[in-house]
Amino acid sequence: MTEVNASDGSWVQTLSGGSYGFNDQFGNTFDGSHVWITNNSGTSVTEVNADDGSLDRVLSASGFGINGPAGITPAGQHMWVVNENGNSVTAIQR
Repeated sequence: MTEVNASDGSWVQTLSGGSYGFNDQFGNTFDGSHVWITNNSGTSVTEVNADDGSLDRVLSASGFGINGPAGITPAGQHMWVVNENGNSVTAIQR
């Protein structure tokens, strides 16, 4: 995932590596303080601090019922994840 400066398009940083759990990133959204990324092949969702790009957490299939996450959107106090492979939707407490 690459961060660019919104005012002039200059490169800020690129986030990568196993600690972020990135694996076939499919969807993303912003909730006002965090960027949330769905990892379709990785069956996980990554939460990143928008201020500095630090990893907050990686939510995996086993603990959250995530299965091929495709879409994601914030609503109230939850993140709603559409599970392409599981034919289901997972609500995650923010």
